[in-house]
Amino acid sequence: YYIEQLNLSEKAKQYLKKRGIDQRTIEIFKIGYAQAERNFLSGFLKEKGFDDILINSSGLVSNSNDFFRNRIIIPIHDLTGRVIGFGGRLIDSAPDIPKYINSPDTPIFKKGENLFGLLYSKQHIREKGYVIVVEGYMDVILCYQYGFKNVVAPLGTALTQEQLEKTKRILNNLKKFT
Repeated sequence: YYIEQLNLSEKAKQYLKKRGIDQRTIEIFKIGYAQAERNFLSGFLKEKGFDDILINSSGLVSNSNDFFRNRIIIPIHDLTGRVIGFGGRLIDSAPDIPKYINSPDTPIFKKGENLFGLLYSKQHIREKGYVIVVEGYMDVILCYQYGFKNVVAPLGTALTQEQLEKTKRILNNLKKFT
């Protein structure tokens, strides 16, 4: 859905181009866009036959109001490749609206237990023998695009013990870098 919306939005495509993100990277990370309207996604999901309880429990909609609006949408995957949440980057700056937001915690998504980019970087982390931790989604995406593929980012939280443990299982000998 979000990928389709990106393909329909010149404004969103121009924003990504301005940020230096190329089409191949957009496809790799499955980047999309959420319309600015309050209930665009909830209406789409209802048309597809989903009931209000399931729609509201997804973390994407609350009382028929879409959680993500007018944002670049970046799916967050677990290590098996399942989408467990989303991150959203506001396209237009507004002083009273956060620039970045994540899906709220749900039974399958806990911000403090996951790292963005780990699905894409796990093999590169093993090969290199270390991981680079950066601040956010766009940092991971651009690093990956330019060949630094052993990069991850916390999800709007300080780095947690659970995130370190997840990385350590991949690395087997997590080293401290300063």
